[in-house]
Amino acid sequence: MTTVAGLARERLQALLTQLDELWALLAESQGDQDQEQYLRDRMHGVFEGEIGKLREKIEWDIWLVQNVTVTRGTWVLLEERTRECKKLFSECLCYLQSLTARFGRTAAELCRIADAMLDKMNQACGLGWRRFTAPSEGESYSEWVQIIRLRFPLNGIWDIPIAAHEFGHFAAYRLNVPDEDGTPFPVFRDFVEGYLRQHEVSSEARSQAWRSYLTEYFADIFATYVLGPSYACTALLLRFEPANAQRESSATHPSFAKRASAIIETLQRMDMERDSEGKFSSIIDVINQRWCDTLASVGTGSELPDNDRQQVSGIASAIYGDLKRACSNARYIGWGNAQSLFGRSKNNQLRDLTDRPAITDLLNAAWLARLNASSAKMPAISKEMISLV
Repeated sequence: MTTVAGLARERLQALLTQLDELWALLAESQGDQDQEQYLRDRMHGVFEGEIGKLREKIEWDIWLVQNVTVTRGTWVLLEERTRECKKLFSECLCYLQSLTARFGRTAAELCRIADAMLDKMNQACGLGWRRFTAPSEGESYSEWVQIIRLRFPLNGIWDIPIAAHEFGHFAAYRLNVPDEDGTPFPVFRDFVEGYLRQHEVSSEARSQAWRSYLTEYFADIFATYVLGPSYACTALLLRFEPANAQRESSATHPSFAKRASAIIETLQRMDMERDSEGKFSSIIDVINQRWCDTLASVGTGSELPDNDRQQVSGIASAIYGDLKRACSNARYIGWGNAQSLFGRSKNNQLRDLTDRPAITDLLNAAWLARLNASSAKMPAISKEMISLV
């Protein structure tokens, strides 16, 4: 089983992989026209130098993680490296867009996979999403144009589950159920308005903050509902920040600890459904234990205060119930398929498949393989699963 130090190394190794992908994109870029050559002459060497310096820092950090005890300072340093990378990636993205107006074959392929996955979700939920995913400096959903942006450069198959969270922002106020007279009404909007009334949230600032909080909870619960453990793994083990797990954004996001609680509770509810009863128990224990171990490494307890726990539980219960009413066909029930794919991957039998697996099953199979392999095998696991789409 991967240790806390192993998880830290995996996150650092993922940054190195992304830097290597960025280096390859720079090497592939062409500058045939005068304007393109002008940009290359001014910036190409600068970016290569910055990538090299950041890579040296991360390689040194990996050596430290292997030789010292993981503490809060380790995770703070890792998050600082993530921010440094994000800043560099954003600048390089602007450069590459100006230079070539493309993102490279890997990013395009991953976006097409995300598009196909979201098309299936859209169909199961009966919604009208007809847009696409695109690389950007960070994940976001634009209500104006309904394009879902994924963080550039994409970290293989592991980043694809985040697209489901962003799709949740689109779905939140569009999922309907029939009223007593058959008239459709938006269940989440009804829940939000009822929640604000019940808790006497009256001021404009607090009302807006709580709408944002509840929408983030919805997006997390929705992504877990449609993807199962793969979203929980990506969120808790790769994205949520242990050193700041208890910190809440004043106006947009609940704390990582609260969001993690909502995600785990959603999986537990899925584990009690008749067609998947008991199937998720083992993976829930693994995910929850690794999240708790990570929090312990920074000196943070994994248990929420009773009031917070009850609050999150009530929100998760209500949203889960609404999802069952509004899009019961979208709930992930393919865990057995994911386990079968994982078994085939261990025996090198994936190439023998006669039918193309569902993307949701591949995401979960990939995480099963990752949780049972060394960090060095992550890129190979990602490529193998992507090749089956």
